[in-house]
Amino acid sequence: MRSQSAIFIVLLAAVSPAAAAPVALSETSLTGTWECGPTAMKAPSAVITVVSVIKRAADLTFTSLATTVITSSDRPTLTFVASDAGAWRLDGNTLVSDYHASTFISASDPRISTAAGQQVLDAEQRKKSTFKSTILEIGPSAMRSIPLDPTYPEAMVEVTCRRIDA
Repeated sequence: MRSQSAIFIVLLAAVSPAAAAPVALSETSLTGTWECGPTAMKAPSAVITVVSVIKRAADLTFTSLATTVITSSDRPTLTFVASDAGAWRLDGNTLVSDYHASTFISASDPRISTAAGQQVLDAEQRKKSTFKSTILEIGPSAMRSIPLDPTYPEAMVEVTCRRIDA
């Protein structure tokens, strides 16, 4: 269960923002629905790939749905799905996301119950619920970012997002 806990942190940390013609970075340019990933993070014994759909509202709230796939050479592939809700703000070129609620939806391994998955998410949220990402580049339909001070070093990878609410 301890390694599953790390997976959820990576999942939460990965909910940050890929690039076309530059636009002015502002709350307005970040508002909308974005699909981020797939973002691959290499852990010591697995590759963790995350795809998130994040809806940032003009009232500075957000919701997200993230699918995480853990691939390992010595274990069956494992998929987790979770949703999140919270508040966001822009501080210079840093996107700050405060997670208020995380909900475990499913796991591909039937031995992981909804209750057990939720306990892991809750424990991880108690450890860290605010995540920051530096926006490297933003365009009208894509952006790139990189996490600041992620909980796990494996999560220090560039994230590419594309706007899906044209």
